[in-house]
Amino acid sequence: MSKIIIEKNNNPSADKYYLTDEKLTLKAKGLLTQLFAIPENQHFTIEALKHLNQDGIKSIRSATKELESTGYLTRHQPRTKTGQLKPTEFTIHKMPQKRPKTTKNSKNKTTAPQNKKVSNQLDIILDVLYETLLELDN
Repeated sequence: MSKIIIEKNNNPSADKYYLTDEKLTLKAKGLLTQLFAIPENQHFTIEALKHLNQDGIKSIRSATKELESTGYLTRHQPRTKTGQLKPTEFTIHKMPQKRPKTTKNSKNKTTAPQNKKVSNQLDIILDVLYETLLELDN
């Protein structure tokens, strides 16, 4: 099961910003609206979202990926102290978030925050794990 976390934002204009964002499809805007309606810290599954809509899991998954690529949704896979995976945490943002691509060290050199090759491998592993978990929800 996954957990949804809604970002707190005291800016009232941010509450409906996504509805006018031309980068989002109507499907992604609808899913984001529905995700905002889920009580904070409530556990949910893609299967549960499927039962609330006429769209299938693939459609919901593609909207989820769209929200993630545009910065409205971030995914985090926490682990226990022993390294076991905990439920995925989806953080829903009212405004799109930008991923930091580079950071500056004390000598003003621009460096990548992680080894890029390792980061890409982790992204691939997480995507495969995510897809496998979604298939299990089927």
